[in-house]
Amino acid sequence: LRRFSMAALATMRALPALIIGLSMATAMRVAVMPSAPAFQRSHRALPPSMDISQGTIGVGIIGAGRIGIVHLEALALCPTVKPVIISNPTVSKAKAAAEMYPGMAWTDTDIDVINHPDVDAVWICSPSQFHAAQITAC
Repeated sequence: LRRFSMAALATMRALPALIIGLSMATAMRVAVMPSAPAFQRSHRALPPSMDISQGTIGVGIIGAGRIGIVHLEALALCPTVKPVIISNPTVSKAKAAAEMYPGMAWTDTDIDVINHPDVDAVWICSPSQFHAAQITAC
């Protein structure tokens, strides 16, 4: 396990902000901002077990818009992947996507996807402005 100084960690957290063109001062302010609120953080009872030799990887998808459906269709073609659950704030979109694949669940919240016991990996296909909070929750 590598150990980093707090300044190095803050700089690493600032890199995405720097890449999109923010100044270093603004990027560092973003880097030291608190992460997602505690109620959004997920705490898994068991760690995911992504051992392809033992079976398939359960995937949860956040977002049932155009890009979410494209990724769902691609994932469904992978022999070592099983789409488990999909979420969308408009639950009818998530339900319609899930009904294309027998046994797949749907929900209206991203946290349900992140905390689903059969999900080993999460595909984030939501609008970009939600990515940071969803990545932090994962």
